[in-house]
Amino acid sequence: MTTPSQQLIDAANAYSAHNSGPGLDHEWYPADPTKAFIAGAQWAEAEIAQLREALEAVVKAAYRERNAIAVALSRLFPSWIGVDTDEPDWPVLYVELPTGQVSWHFSPDDADLLSGASVGGTPWDGHTTDEKYARLAALAAGAAEEVQG
Repeated sequence: MTTPSQQLIDAANAYSAHNSGPGLDHEWYPADPTKAFIAGAQWAEAEIAQLREALEAVVKAAYRERNAIAVALSRLFPSWIGVDTDEPDWPVLYVELPTGQVSWHFSPDDADLLSGASVGGTPWDGHTTDEKYARLAALAAGAAEEVQG
């Protein structure tokens, strides 16, 4: 009859034989269940850190794309850069659409996209994120009508 520690090692070895991860054998994986748990937790922590870094890179790239689209929109309508006193390091791009004001905070990493934009303009009108996207949808609907008409 095998001990619980040996069962844990055998299960881990069977798992690692079919999955990526550390080779869990007697030399690498301690027979002591507490040490085995700690070793497994350390490996999982390292994997989570790598996944977190990858996710952060994807999110950063998505925000950069969004910011590039916002800047393109700002070239078509009156726009300016403002400051949010709650987050002064994050410039705010304001665009005055025919359907109302919209705005986006920019990460300091993306501030280079704002070069050449004017500074100062109409203060924030208090719009919410939902109102911003409703104004963009109304603009898109109006543009679609013009194209079809």
